[in-house]
Amino acid sequence: MSIQALGEALWDKTEKVRPAVSRSGFYYALYHEMIEMAGAYASDGFRFYDEGDSVNAHAAFTYGFGWLDCGCLLGIFSDIEPLDEIPSIGEKVAPKLDEHLREKTSRYHRMLTTAVESVAINPEEESPVHEAAEMVLFKAERYLRKAEKTIKTGDLLQALGELSYGYGFLDAGIRAGLLRVRKNRHLFTI
Repeated sequence: MSIQALGEALWDKTEKVRPAVSRSGFYYALYHEMIEMAGAYASDGFRFYDEGDSVNAHAAFTYGFGWLDCGCLLGIFSDIEPLDEIPSIGEKVAPKLDEHLREKTSRYHRMLTTAVESVAINPEEESPVHEAAEMVLFKAERYLRKAEKTIKTGDLLQALGELSYGYGFLDAGIRAGLLRVRKNRHLFTI
């Protein structure tokens, strides 16, 4: 898949999604925020792509997918399905972006590692959403570990996408109240 196709898929999903929650309930505000974040990152991604910055475009698109897929997990959205996996990107970045890609992947790895260590599950074990909180944290940790393996193969673009997706999932889970930030608040979109 190309980075542009990934962005088009994100944009298409944000256009198709409908709320699976009551418009008069509190979760409708969460639905609206999640769609707004996914749409904003789709828009940012296309701006970056048009400017020739495929590195930031890819990071923006996969981060937006993290928000959408977290909403799917929580049952906030209807009419869309989450990604099974981050698609493999079959293109390379321009040589002039190689250093940018290395720096950004390294920075996002450090940031997501610290972010995962900075949160705690918020709902009590007896709460029906405790399991959802565990799943959100698991997804962020899973994509962090996946990215670490991908970095070792040298595919930094794919690793950046995995890190960005995990981060989007984590930020969306925090916004949903499933995770509590214990430290390093500056790392989160809250």
